[in-house]
Amino acid sequence: MAMILACLSFITVLLLFRGVAWAEPKPWHEVGKHLVLLLFGLPCLFLIPFFAYEVWLATGLPPDFGAVYVMGGSSAVVTLFGIMSYFSGRRSYLRQKASSR
Repeated sequence: MAMILACLSFITVLLLFRGVAWAEPKPWHEVGKHLVLLLFGLPCLFLIPFFAYEVWLATGLPPDFGAVYVMGGSSAVVTLFGIMSYFSGRRSYLRQKASSR
C-alpha cells in the first residue's frame, strides 16, 4: 500500500508542477494568477514529504541515518523530477503559444 501511495503522490507532484508551468504564461490578472499558482503549489508542500514518508515505510522503516538517507534522497528525487516536469511543460506551452501566433 505504501508503494501505491508513493507512486500516486509522485505522479500528482509531477502533474502539479506541470500545472504551474501551464498557469504561469497565461495573461490573467495578477491576483488570479497568484491564486492559481498557490492552488498548484500548496499541495506540493504536503505531497513531497508525504512521498518521502511513504518510501520510508516501503523500505522497512530503517532507523537512524538510514531514514535520513531514504527520506532525503526520495525528497530530492521527487523535487528534481518535479522541476524537470516544470521546465519541460513550460517549454512545450511556450512553444505552443509561439506557434499559434
